[in-house]
Amino acid sequence: MQQPLTPMAALIAGRIATVGFLLTMVLQLLLALGIIPITMAWGGSQTVLTPALRIASLVAVLLLGFFAYVIRRRAYRQHPSFPPDQNSGVDHHPLSGA
Repeated sequence: MQQPLTPMAALIAGRIATVGFLLTMVLQLLLALGIIPITMAWGGSQTVLTPALRIASLVAVLLLGFFAYVIRRRAYRQHPSFPPDQNSGVDHHPLSGA
């Protein structure tokens, strides 16, 4: 059985994951705006940036942002300085499973 991360290790892992998500979000946003070539994505199989690909990139930005939020929130919940949930009195977040 794998040992759970220490609170500090969870915090560091959450920060690293957040940076990765942010970099991917920037890449997708630059793709959607047409600033970088579309051939850098989709395995190089697409040569034209269609409206559908722009929308797909923008949806990816939103999804990646949500996932980054959930992971970062979960990582911070592992840290002892994180205050308990004031609304429900329960120290967990329904989306993160904490």
